[in-house]
Amino acid sequence: MPVWSLSARGIIAQMRIAVFGTGPVGRALAGGLLNRGHSVAIRTRAPDDPATVARLADLPGVSITTHRDAAKTAELASFAIRLTG
Repeated sequence: MPVWSLSARGIIAQMRIAVFGTGPVGRALAGGLLNRGHSVAIRTRAPDDPATVARLADLPGVSITTHRDAAKTAELASFAIRLTG
């Protein structure tokens, strides 16, 4: 299955997308993708951490998962992580 699959109307069909990053940019990106009908998994180092779960509570439908699980199932990965250095 190709990463970009276009429907007959030229709209990108639903995809499984992993967003790496739970900060403001990652959350905004995940929310926008969800609103467009995509399946979104947000990657975090601590998917069971109550603070992380609370921070992502405004994104119903997003699955919170580990790096490895998100990378295994995604057709597309987006990195929204802080670059330091």
